Amino acid sequence: MTRHHGVTRVLRRTALPLLGLSSVMLSGCLSGGGGGGDDSESASSGVFIDAPVAGLQYATDSRSGETDSAGTFQY
Repeated sequence: MTRHHGVTRVLRRTALPLLGLSSVMLSGCLSGGGGGGDDSESASSGVFIDAPVAGLQYATDSRSGETDSAGTFQY
């Protein structure tokens, strides 16, 4: 086995999998799906149950806004 062959083997076993993993991680960061906004598909919702509180301003770690007429909010 030559020295060049050994280096190639090391690259295949370490560098290429790391490159693939970092590509996947970077694509998740660049996907444009940042926090905030009204993306109700990925948001959970809650409701004030004691009484509907319409127009209440709220802020969570990921969203902010106002409750609707039924007291529902997104978080």
